[in-house]
Amino acid sequence: NLIFSMAKNNGITVIGGHNNTLKNIVVRHIENQGVSIEHSPESKIILSEVYSIGSTAIAINGGDRDTLTNANICAVGNRVHDFATIQKTYQPGISINGVGNCAKNNEIYSAPLSAIIFHGNNHLIEYNDIHHVVEQSNDAGAIYGGRDWSSRGHVIRHNYLHDIYGYKDEGAKGVYLDDELSGITIYGNIFSNVHDAVFIGGGRDNIIENNLMINSEPSIVLDARGVGWAEGALEQLMTRLNRVPFSSPIWINEYPDLPKVLTANHRLPV
Repeated sequence: NLIFSMAKNNGITVIGGHNNTLKNIVVRHIENQGVSIEHSPESKIILSEVYSIGSTAIAINGGDRDTLTNANICAVGNRVHDFATIQKTYQPGISINGVGNCAKNNEIYSAPLSAIIFHGNNHLIEYNDIHHVVEQSNDAGAIYGGRDWSSRGHVIRHNYLHDIYGYKDEGAKGVYLDDELSGITIYGNIFSNVHDAVFIGGGRDNIIENNLMINSEPSIVLDARGVGWAEGALEQLMTRLNRVPFSSPIWINEYPDLPKVLTANHRLPV
């Protein structure tokens, strides 16, 4: 029941510790990030409102990618809106990094670009109500990740994405797996009035199952950019892959298909 307001840096920053909880708070009129929770396992922000934020509203980062150890840092049941008011691009409502974190049951709206951007491994994005985002851009997604073969294991399920049109109604994406992002499950979501409900930019091993698309045309888009105009992304894809121990027993057990990206025709969206 606290209000945090009128700061030039972050509203709240939590670094370290364990099982920290921010509950029933309001964070508003912040120049940088609204709330940042970093390397604080089992921590969460719940039932709060974060708005009028200059960059990212809620930033989550934790877990060990070498060992694929979950941090379980979560944003649950929050109302997040009117963010990225100063830094307009790649400053989402909820940013999720690391391993095994989550965004659940949040309402996210009124933003120039993405509602949720994810990196890392094994995040869960579910039961969020996302609308009226990507309002000042076109080649962007309400839920977005991209250009990293090692960023796998994410589940995007049971979200309601609606009324997402892009700048001047020229098109936006609901879930955007950009530049060969692979190994993502998109399940049981509802898309309504979203131009490209699911857009897969050349990736493979993605599962799109049991989603409902209403007034969303095209509903699913898949291209083969890895063997076309985006061939030049290979150096960056390899650099990010080599940052993690993808050939270790832990990684091979978790992602048995990942080593196939180094085989023949590995850039085809199989």
